[in-house]
Amino acid sequence: MEDLIQQGLRQFRRTNSHFIKLRYAYQMIRLAHYKGSYQEALKLYDFLIPKTDERNSLIYYWLLGHRAGALYALGNAVEAAYLYAVIFKNAPERRASAYQSFSIKTVEEWNACFNKCKDDEERNAMYAIRALSAGSKVVEEMRNIYALNPKSEFLELLLVRSIRQLERELLGYPVGTGVRRHQRTAHKIPKDDKGNWAIALRHFSHEAQKNNKVKRPELWHIAEGYLAFLAGDYYGAEKNTPASRTSS
Repeated sequence: MEDLIQQGLRQFRRTNSHFIKLRYAYQMIRLAHYKGSYQEALKLYDFLIPKTDERNSLIYYWLLGHRAGALYALGNAVEAAYLYAVIFKNAPERRASAYQSFSIKTVEEWNACFNKCKDDEERNAMYAIRALSAGSKVVEEMRNIYALNPKSEFLELLLVRSIRQLERELLGYPVGTGVRRHQRTAHKIPKDDKGNWAIALRHFSHEAQKNNKVKRPELWHIAEGYLAFLAGDYYGAEKNTPASRTSS
Protein backbone atom coordinates (compact mmCIF):
# COMPACT_ATOMS: atom_id res chain seq x y z
CA MET A 1 0.00 0.00 0.00
CA GLU A 2 2.86 2.39 0.78
CA ASP A 3 4.22 1.91 -2.75
CA LEU A 4 0.83 2.89 -4.14
CA ILE A 5 0.77 6.00 -1.95
CA GLN A 6 4.23 7.04 -3.19
CA GLN A 7 3.14 6.42 -6.77
CA GLY A 8 0.06 8.54 -6.14
CA LEU A 9 2.19 11.39 -4.79
CA ARG A 10 4.28 11.38 -7.95
CA GLN A 11 1.20 11.45 -10.17
CA PHE A 12 -0.39 14.15 -7.98
CA ARG A 13 2.62 16.43 -8.54
CA ARG A 14 2.60 15.87 -12.31
CA THR A 15 -1.00 16.80 -13.02
CA ASN A 16 -2.36 20.34 -13.24
CA SER A 17 -6.01 19.27 -13.10
CA HIS A 18 -7.65 19.92 -9.73
CA PHE A 19 -10.30 17.39 -10.74
CA ILE A 20 -7.62 14.67 -11.03
CA LYS A 21 -5.62 15.92 -8.03
CA LEU A 22 -8.62 15.50 -5.73
CA ARG A 23 -9.10 11.92 -6.87
CA TYR A 24 -5.44 11.05 -6.36
CA ALA A 25 -5.68 12.61 -2.91
CA TYR A 26 -8.74 10.53 -2.11
CA GLN A 27 -7.05 7.26 -3.08
CA MET A 28 -3.89 8.02 -1.10
CA ILE A 29 -5.69 9.12 2.06
CA ARG A 30 -8.06 6.17 1.77
CA LEU A 31 -5.13 3.74 1.49
CA ALA A 32 -3.41 5.24 4.55
CA HIS A 33 -6.65 5.10 6.54
CA TYR A 34 -7.43 1.49 5.64
CA LYS A 35 -3.93 0.27 6.43
CA GLY A 36 -4.27 1.78 9.89
CA SER A 37 -1.72 4.57 9.39
CA TYR A 38 -3.99 7.23 10.85
CA GLN A 39 -1.32 9.87 11.41
CA GLU A 40 -0.13 9.39 7.84
CA ALA A 41 -3.71 9.82 6.61
CA LEU A 42 -3.97 13.14 8.46
CA LYS A 43 -0.57 14.33 7.19
CA LEU A 44 -1.53 13.45 3.63
CA TYR A 45 -4.81 15.33 4.02
CA ASP A 46 -3.05 18.42 5.36
CA PHE A 47 -0.46 18.28 2.57
CA LEU A 48 -2.71 17.45 -0.38
CA ILE A 49 -6.06 19.18 0.16
CA PRO A 50 -4.71 22.78 0.23
CA LYS A 51 -3.29 22.04 -3.23
CA THR A 52 -6.72 21.24 -4.67
CA ASP A 53 -9.60 23.52 -5.58
CA GLU A 54 -12.65 21.26 -5.68
CA ARG A 55 -14.31 21.87 -2.30
CA ASN A 56 -17.83 21.60 -3.75
CA SER A 57 -17.16 18.09 -5.06
CA LEU A 58 -18.74 15.08 -3.37
CA ILE A 59 -15.26 13.52 -3.40
CA TYR A 60 -14.17 16.22 -0.96
CA TYR A 61 -16.74 14.99 1.58
CA TRP A 62 -15.59 11.40 1.05
CA LEU A 63 -12.12 12.66 1.95
CA LEU A 64 -13.48 14.50 4.96
CA GLY A 65 -15.02 11.23 6.12
CA HIS A 66 -11.62 9.53 6.03
CA ARG A 67 -10.11 12.41 7.99
CA ALA A 68 -12.89 12.09 10.57
CA GLY A 69 -12.35 8.32 10.78
CA ALA A 70 -8.61 8.77 11.35
CA LEU A 71 -9.24 11.39 14.04
CA TYR A 72 -11.72 9.12 15.80
CA ALA A 73 -9.26 6.21 15.71
CA LEU A 74 -6.66 8.46 17.33
CA GLY A 75 -9.06 9.40 20.14
CA ASN A 76 -10.26 12.80 18.92
CA ALA A 77 -13.97 11.98 19.00
CA VAL A 78 -15.14 15.60 19.23
CA GLU A 79 -13.32 16.81 16.10
CA ALA A 80 -14.40 13.66 14.26
CA ALA A 81 -18.04 14.22 15.24
CA TYR A 82 -17.87 17.82 14.06
CA LEU A 83 -16.58 16.72 10.65
CA TYR A 84 -19.35 14.13 10.38
CA ALA A 85 -21.86 16.91 11.11
CA VAL A 86 -20.31 18.99 8.30
CA ILE A 87 -20.66 16.02 5.96
CA PHE A 88 -24.27 15.49 7.10
CA LYS A 89 -25.04 19.12 6.32
CA ASN A 90 -23.36 19.37 2.92
CA ALA A 91 -23.50 15.92 1.32
CA PRO A 92 -26.98 14.31 1.33
CA GLU A 93 -25.53 11.24 -0.40
CA ARG A 94 -23.27 10.66 2.62
CA ARG A 95 -25.81 11.44 5.35
CA ALA A 96 -26.53 7.86 6.34
CA SER A 97 -22.83 7.10 6.72
CA ALA A 98 -22.14 10.36 8.58
CA TYR A 99 -25.04 9.72 10.97
CA GLN A 100 -23.86 6.18 11.71
CA SER A 101 -20.30 7.36 12.33
CA PHE A 102 -21.20 10.36 14.50
CA SER A 103 -20.34 9.39 18.08
CA ILE A 104 -20.85 11.70 21.05
CA LYS A 105 -21.14 10.06 24.46
CA THR A 106 -21.31 12.89 27.00
CA VAL A 107 -22.86 16.33 27.41
CA GLU A 108 -19.35 17.78 27.59
CA GLU A 109 -18.45 16.23 24.22
CA TRP A 110 -21.70 17.49 22.71
CA ASN A 111 -21.06 21.05 23.91
CA ALA A 112 -17.46 20.98 22.69
CA CYS A 113 -18.59 19.75 19.26
CA PHE A 114 -21.45 22.26 19.11
CA ASN A 115 -19.02 25.09 19.86
CA LYS A 116 -16.98 24.12 16.80
CA CYS A 117 -19.90 24.83 14.46
CA LYS A 118 -19.29 27.78 12.16
CA ASP A 119 -22.90 28.62 11.27
CA ASP A 120 -26.49 27.88 12.25
CA GLU A 121 -26.96 25.17 9.66
CA GLU A 122 -24.00 23.22 11.05
CA ARG A 123 -25.67 23.52 14.46
CA ASN A 124 -28.93 22.36 12.91
CA ALA A 125 -27.14 19.36 11.41
CA MET A 126 -26.11 18.39 14.93
CA TYR A 127 -29.67 18.79 16.20
CA ALA A 128 -30.93 16.69 13.29
CA ILE A 129 -28.40 13.92 13.98
CA ARG A 130 -29.45 13.88 17.64
CA ALA A 131 -33.11 13.81 16.62
CA LEU A 132 -32.48 10.71 14.49
CA SER A 133 -31.01 8.82 17.45
CA ALA A 134 -33.04 6.21 19.33
CA GLY A 135 -34.89 7.62 22.31
CA SER A 136 -34.46 11.21 21.18
CA LYS A 137 -36.93 14.04 21.81
CA VAL A 138 -37.62 14.67 18.16
CA VAL A 139 -40.04 17.58 18.47
CA GLU A 140 -37.74 19.33 20.93
CA GLU A 141 -34.89 19.04 18.43
CA MET A 142 -37.18 20.32 15.67
CA ARG A 143 -37.96 23.36 17.79
CA ASN A 144 -34.23 23.93 18.27
CA ILE A 145 -33.76 23.84 14.49
CA TYR A 146 -36.78 26.09 13.90
CA ALA A 147 -35.38 28.69 16.31
CA LEU A 148 -32.17 28.93 14.27
CA ASN A 149 -33.63 28.61 10.78
CA PRO A 150 -37.34 27.95 10.13
CA LYS A 151 -36.54 27.15 6.49
CA SER A 152 -33.94 24.49 7.30
CA GLU A 153 -34.25 21.38 5.13
CA PHE A 154 -33.75 19.27 8.25
CA LEU A 155 -37.20 20.26 9.53
CA GLU A 156 -38.99 18.63 6.59
CA LEU A 157 -36.69 15.61 6.79
CA LEU A 158 -37.58 15.07 10.47
CA LEU A 159 -41.28 15.78 9.88
CA VAL A 160 -41.64 13.14 7.17
CA ARG A 161 -39.52 10.60 9.05
CA SER A 162 -41.56 11.13 12.23
CA ILE A 163 -44.85 10.66 10.41
CA ARG A 164 -43.62 7.43 8.84
CA GLN A 165 -42.57 6.12 12.24
CA LEU A 166 -45.91 7.09 13.76
CA GLU A 167 -47.72 5.35 10.91
CA ARG A 168 -45.95 2.10 11.77
CA GLU A 169 -46.78 2.48 15.43
CA LEU A 170 -50.33 3.83 15.31
CA LEU A 171 -51.64 2.08 12.20
CA GLY A 172 -49.92 -1.23 12.89
CA TYR A 173 -47.53 -3.24 10.75
CA PRO A 174 -48.19 -3.35 6.98
CA VAL A 175 -50.36 -6.15 5.64
CA GLY A 176 -48.30 -9.19 4.72
CA THR A 177 -45.56 -8.83 7.32
CA GLY A 178 -46.86 -11.81 9.26
CA VAL A 179 -47.16 -9.85 12.50
CA ARG A 180 -50.34 -11.05 14.19
CA ARG A 181 -52.47 -9.17 16.70
CA HIS A 182 -51.10 -11.07 19.71
CA GLN A 183 -47.54 -10.35 18.53
CA ARG A 184 -48.32 -6.64 18.29
CA THR A 185 -49.63 -6.78 21.85
CA ALA A 186 -46.56 -8.65 23.08
CA HIS A 187 -44.25 -6.09 21.52
CA LYS A 188 -46.35 -3.16 22.82
CA ILE A 189 -47.24 -1.71 19.43
CA PRO A 190 -47.92 1.15 19.54
CA LYS A 191 -45.41 2.14 22.22
CA ASP A 192 -46.81 4.08 25.16
CA ASP A 193 -45.10 7.36 24.24
CA LYS A 194 -46.16 7.51 20.60
CA GLY A 195 -49.50 9.19 21.33
CA ASN A 196 -47.73 12.05 23.10
CA TRP A 197 -45.24 12.28 20.25
CA ALA A 198 -48.06 12.55 17.70
CA ILE A 199 -49.78 15.27 19.74
CA ALA A 200 -46.57 17.26 20.18
CA LEU A 201 -45.74 16.98 16.47
CA ARG A 202 -49.26 18.05 15.53
CA HIS A 203 -49.00 21.16 17.74
CA PHE A 204 -45.63 22.02 16.27
CA SER A 205 -46.94 21.53 12.71
CA HIS A 206 -49.81 23.91 13.50
CA GLU A 207 -47.42 26.55 14.82
CA ALA A 208 -45.05 26.15 11.89
CA GLN A 209 -47.67 26.63 9.17
CA LYS A 210 -49.51 29.35 11.10
CA ASN A 211 -46.38 31.47 11.52
CA ASN A 212 -45.67 31.04 7.79
CA LYS A 213 -41.89 31.03 8.29
CA VAL A 214 -41.19 27.48 7.13
CA LYS A 215 -40.10 26.68 3.59
CA ARG A 216 -43.41 25.09 2.54
CA PRO A 217 -46.30 26.01 4.89
CA GLU A 218 -48.71 23.84 2.88
CA LEU A 219 -46.71 20.72 3.78
CA TRP A 220 -47.06 21.49 7.47
CA HIS A 221 -50.78 22.17 7.04
CA ILE A 222 -51.25 18.75 5.44
CA ALA A 223 -49.08 17.18 8.16
CA GLU A 224 -51.26 18.72 10.86
CA GLY A 225 -54.37 17.21 9.30
CA TYR A 226 -52.77 13.81 8.80
CA LEU A 227 -51.51 13.72 12.38
CA ALA A 228 -55.06 14.49 13.52
CA PHE A 229 -56.20 11.48 11.47
CA LEU A 230 -53.54 9.27 13.06
CA ALA A 231 -54.76 10.37 16.48
CA GLY A 232 -58.37 9.53 15.57
CA ASP A 233 -59.49 13.17 15.42
CA TYR A 234 -61.36 12.96 12.14
CA TYR A 235 -62.98 16.37 12.52
CA GLY A 236 -59.55 17.94 12.96
CA ALA A 237 -58.25 15.94 10.02
CA GLU A 238 -61.06 17.11 7.73
CA LYS A 239 -60.64 20.69 8.92
CA ASN A 240 -56.99 20.65 7.89
CA THR A 241 -57.30 19.14 4.42
CA PRO A 242 -56.15 21.31 1.51
CA ALA A 243 -59.74 21.41 0.20
CA SER A 244 -61.10 22.80 3.45
CA ARG A 245 -58.37 25.41 3.56
CA THR A 246 -59.20 26.57 0.05
CA SER A 247 -62.91 26.86 0.78
CA SER A 248 -62.48 28.65 4.12
